[in-house]
Amino acid sequence: MEKGQLNFWSSLSNGVLQFCGWDDDELSVVYNIVTGDTHLISSIDVELLQRLSKSSCTTGALAGELAGLFSEAEHAVVVEFLDATLLRLQTVGLVTVSPH
Repeated sequence: MEKGQLNFWSSLSNGVLQFCGWDDDELSVVYNIVTGDTHLISSIDVELLQRLSKSSCTTGALAGELAGLFSEAEHAVVVEFLDATLLRLQTVGLVTVSPH
């Protein structure tokens, strides 16, 4: 089992993050109303944050739910990519992780 599958990832509580995106761009801006921090993020980051705002889940579960966003990539590759992405989002304070 991959390392990330044992951790539960969560986004900040609903209403804390505000998103602004543009139809013709793969990038969006997320604003944390508590800290005042603004981040330029990718469309996959937006998908992850919005999914995690509904409920916590593991990287493996996220990979299964978001499989349609990744063109025929192997599950393990998707999990590895999501782990790296979630760690980056954790570093800037947009997600938290708790061990299972």
